[in-house]
Amino acid sequence: PAMGNSFGGVASYWQAFRSHPRLQGGFVWDWVDQALTKKAEDGTAFWAYGGDFGDKPNDRQFCLNGLVFPDRTPHPALYEAQRAQQFFTFTLVSTVPLVVEIQSEYLFRHTDNEYLRWSVARDGAVLASGETPLSVAPQETQRVEIPLPELDAEPGEVWLNVE
Repeated sequence: PAMGNSFGGVASYWQAFRSHPRLQGGFVWDWVDQALTKKAEDGTAFWAYGGDFGDKPNDRQFCLNGLVFPDRTPHPALYEAQRAQQFFTFTLVSTVPLVVEIQSEYLFRHTDNEYLRWSVARDGAVLASGETPLSVAPQETQRVEIPLPELDAEPGEVWLNVE
């Protein structure tokens, strides 16, 4: 479940699952918080659950353990799950030349129709960007050289973003 902060640290679990093939876990119990819209006496709408309908006994808030709110607005945990469970991992191999290794965790699917989108930014300002077709077989890797723009000695943080 993703109740409260119980989903925190899920990336560490997924690293363990990837490192030890016999491990399993990281399952999501509920996708969505189970609540209904109800109006209070003053007319204000709220999400009702666990006793808000006069039901006794009830499960209180134990129906609110999804990755999205009842209206399907994402909880922060949804983004953590998306990142932890993505099908590709990226490793910076070298900076000069700028080389990234992409590992596919697909079991059967080839990446013939996938693209690596990248950008190099300094303090949030994009200096260069591009797109490179991928050709990674299931469970294999591909190295991609990214054309690094000329970087002057101007101070600031330079980031490589890949997706």
